Amino acid sequence: MATRTSSPPRKRPSGSQAKKKRPASRGSSTARRKPASRKPARTGPGPVAVVVGGIGRGLVAIWLAIAGMMGALARGIGSSAS
Repeated sequence: MATRTSSPPRKRPSGSQAKKKRPASRGSSTARRKPASRKPARTGPGPVAVVVGGIGRGLVAIWLAIAGMMGALARGIGSSAS
């Protein structure tokens, strides 16, 4: 594992230098704010498309279930014939 090198200690400002700093004025920061941006428009499918898509998926599921049952029936009949 690599070892860390120690950095020299920070220098603290003396009493006269510490008092020279002024707090930032808050009035200028609020005046320069950008106006609130609008919410982006919805890009998803509409309610009609969702309903039609759901019905389509349901029909596909029923069709595949019927096809699976027909295949199982055909395999059962085919294995019993000799």
